[in-house]
Amino acid sequence: MITRFATLSSRLAAMLAVIFTLVACGGGGGSGGFIPDNEADDRYFISMALLDLLGEPTNTVTSTRPARLEVRVTKKNKGGAPVPDVVVETSSDIVGLTPTSATGLTDEDGVATFRVESGGVIGAGSIVATVQNAPAGTESNSINVQVVKADLRIGSFAGNDFNEGVIDIVPQDELSPGGTASLSVAILNDFDNLTETQETVLFTSDCLARKLATMSSNPAQVTGQATLTYTAAGCEGEDVITATLVDTPSQATGSVTVAPLSSTAGKIVFVDADPNVIVVKGTGDGQQRLEETEVTFLITDVNDRPIPGVDVSFELSTEQGGLALTNTSDVSNSSGRVTVEVTAGTVPTTFFVFATIDARGISTTSENLAVSTGVPDQRGITLTVEGGNVIPNGFNEAGVERRLTVRMRDKFGSPVLDGTAAVFTAEYGDVDSACSIGAANGVRVGGVPLAGECTVLWTSDGLPGLPSDPSLVKLIDDVSCPSYTGGNGPCPVDLGAARGGRATVSVSADGEESFDDTNGNSFYDQGEPFENLAEAPTDFNEDGGYTPIEGPQCENPPTSAADCRGAGADEPYNDRNKNGMFDRNNSPAIYNGLLCRPRDDGDFCSRELVSVRTDTVLILSDANSWSFALVDPTVRRKASATRWGEVYKVYISDQYNNPPPQGSTVSVSVTPDCELESARNFNVSNSEAPGAFAIDLETDGEGSNGQVTVTLQSADGSSHQERYTCVVRVPPDPNDRLP
Repeated sequence: MITRFATLSSRLAAMLAVIFTLVACGGGGGSGGFIPDNEADDRYFISMALLDLLGEPTNTVTSTRPARLEVRVTKKNKGGAPVPDVVVETSSDIVGLTPTSATGLTDEDGVATFRVESGGVIGAGSIVATVQNAPAGTESNSINVQVVKADLRIGSFAGNDFNEGVIDIVPQDELSPGGTASLSVAILNDFDNLTETQETVLFTSDCLARKLATMSSNPAQVTGQATLTYTAAGCEGEDVITATLVDTPSQATGSVTVAPLSSTAGKIVFVDADPNVIVVKGTGDGQQRLEETEVTFLITDVNDRPIPGVDVSFELSTEQGGLALTNTSDVSNSSGRVTVEVTAGTVPTTFFVFATIDARGISTTSENLAVSTGVPDQRGITLTVEGGNVIPNGFNEAGVERRLTVRMRDKFGSPVLDGTAAVFTAEYGDVDSACSIGAANGVRVGGVPLAGECTVLWTSDGLPGLPSDPSLVKLIDDVSCPSYTGGNGPCPVDLGAARGGRATVSVSADGEESFDDTNGNSFYDQGEPFENLAEAPTDFNEDGGYTPIEGPQCENPPTSAADCRGAGADEPYNDRNKNGMFDRNNSPAIYNGLLCRPRDDGDFCSRELVSVRTDTVLILSDANSWSFALVDPTVRRKASATRWGEVYKVYISDQYNNPPPQGSTVSVSVTPDCELESARNFNVSNSEAPGAFAIDLETDGEGSNGQVTVTLQSADGSSHQERYTCVVRVPPDPNDRLP
């Protein structure tokens, strides 16, 4: 019995030793568990919780259901006092964290909160939370999380009804050999809404597997819903098509039936539509702007020989706004061709035409066609600069190029008609005078552009970018600043209206004024708000108008009214009516555009077109004159040194207060006793706004004063530096007695 008791005692002692060891080891990166007596009572403990949208514990996120991560920092243990105002750093190998910095500050309860989202990778991993400056050194903990696929469903819509597991296929009739069908699918998330994420859909069938049919895209990337084209390429009979939502069990099916491939079987294919965009009824001119289109199909046998005398029926996909066919049937001619004419209605829309061989019931569809106004709307014209607006060495170096692309849309967001002319002017440099939308680019660019756009080339000419009266232009060194405003540059925000090194490039075209269609009938009605356009100027002084007539509008010091007026004296304008003066078109102010009904023309609106326009500013960087200014925002004064505990601004610009070019970087370094509290590296983004590039600068430290070095690495390859004194805290004298 003594031996048995001794054995039990030994076992009990061993178990207690294991338990003690486990308690002492704790977990989660050394933040919790047993704390020896000699450790500080204020040692941090990190606990973590992952909650769903309802605040319930979870360990799972999906693309549609994010989670909330709560990181609690307390002293000594989980039940200890909360630690506010500490920075918590998080990282994960599986999920995304918001804010994007993955850092957060604990609140008065010691809690830092993060949003946890799917990073697009399915699997499991962990989230690590770390506090760097804890009393006992770095403390951390982790929590496990898994990312699973959202509960998605694939199907299609019939009106407002969702048919899960069904592909919508048009036409339903027998498809001719070589014919096409439209397949539509929709994807709903677990909230029964169309997905906002891009999902992969794979289409399979017997004919697709044998390469006897093709899909316009397979696999297809679908966001919400999409329509794709199926083309018979040798397939016969019924072909069952399955659409599989990749990485899910969700599928949808549908079938097409292809007519037999025999020597007597005909097939019908779409040839073309001339034009493929027609204009809204009542807005055509009978020449370039047509209100009708001819849609042509071809009837052949299996050997692609044309078949004449075949009866074909036609049908529209929509009759919205009065869209109509001039004939619902016709007979193929000696070339096997059959044509149907479509006339526009009063409402812009997209549509396609069904064509069916009556005797066989085999069908095909045309490509998507459109009804539009065809002319640019003021709100639909944009101008972009390839490579950024700031041009390195553009101030006095010749041959520096930028490609400028204008995009034009009509009132309804459709690309304007091919052939629409876009006219360019430039304050400085050489620019192609015009390009033709969708037809021909500028003379130095060439090629056929995308629908609704064209591109020209601007080239620097090596001359300084200064107005005809350079005395109006102020330099940074010319301005005595009593204080700084906090904007991007010297007093106040810029140097004035006559700005050096800034080239305005404008583009204009014949188009329509924008209006608010408050009743939704697509036409302008009396009383509806509209944007009344004056003749189009090139705004050299960037005051928002034609200065000699409308100005001055830029009377902020150090710019005088005379300066502003003088700076705009060079501004040209498009004198549409050739009367030798600038017209504001306000006598009276009426809407101008093709969406003025003929019956209203000359009353409260006009069908005459106006010059729609936009512009951009090319900043001709003077790379040899970079200026650095250290400013204390609290007193709005220029400074020569940084003092601990204060945040400063550093402004970087050329002598005309223009920023460095896109792609430049700014870095900050300090000597040992000086500590940098703000960011070390900054990237210069694209901008056409006047003013310098600004960064925040904050230092700290203890010991001897040091030095702060700010370095600009320009996109042109040059490097520039400025140094400032860094004032640090004076360390306490250990020999000082306490009071």
